[in-house]
Amino acid sequence: MSSVVSAYNLIVQNQNNTIKSVVEPTDTPHQTEAKSPKPSASPSALTFAQMQKIYGPCTVTPVIFYHHIQDLVTSKKKGQTALSTTPEFLKAHLSYIQKSGYNIVTPNDLADFFNSGKQLPSKSIILSFDDGYEDFYTVAYPILKEFNVHATLFLPTGLVGNNDYLNWDQVTEMANSGLVYIANHTWSHHPMSDLKTADSEIGTAHKQLADRSLNSAKSFAYPYGTYNYAAEVKLSNLGYSSAFTTQYGKTLCKQKRFMLPRVRVSDGALSNYGL
Repeated sequence: MSSVVSAYNLIVQNQNNTIKSVVEPTDTPHQTEAKSPKPSASPSALTFAQMQKIYGPCTVTPVIFYHHIQDLVTSKKKGQTALSTTPEFLKAHLSYIQKSGYNIVTPNDLADFFNSGKQLPSKSIILSFDDGYEDFYTVAYPILKEFNVHATLFLPTGLVGNNDYLNWDQVTEMANSGLVYIANHTWSHHPMSDLKTADSEIGTAHKQLADRSLNSAKSFAYPYGTYNYAAEVKLSNLGYSSAFTTQYGKTLCKQKRFMLPRVRVSDGALSNYGL
């Protein structure tokens, strides 16, 4: 923890100080013969064995994520087609997951793997939804109950009760069902741009969830999917077990627990996304 606090203090020091560079005069420059640069090899992705050695323990557990679940007519009318999946495709995805032998797990299971080494089931997968839109309750939740599957909802707590978003009664009902795990997605879905923002946005949402006995595994997803070190510092100080980006990937490692990848899906077969 002391290294995280030191890093936090270093960030603050760097934000408050302006570093000035002084350029010393040099002799009059003269033209030299240009040399052709040597071509460099393109970097290759690390293998699972390499990631396990460097960042382990690791698990191949795809974390797929959705935003709106609504029919095409509604998504076109609202201008939300880029963020929408139809109910028919969600049902097709859940059917595929079950028939393909996947085991849906939650952030609690991932925290147990990271913290105590408890192994995840074979072919584990996490089903997640971002932003807390009302259609998650009216459309997605009945489908989850129909298939009896677990899902994780990353919720911006400050948007609860706003138009087209969930209200707290709906959130509580779904959490009490045991099918929906409620996790931190900041207070107002604000980008994590600096320490002050991270402290306020993450801290406020954390308290609102904790006051309702939600997010026991302390899981988080970055607004707009972009990792930020200031956010990592805040999350680490609060004891969070995981934080998810929108960077594509299926390997989750303990030493990279604050920059975990996910797989964004929409209309189309899950096999198109490497599943």
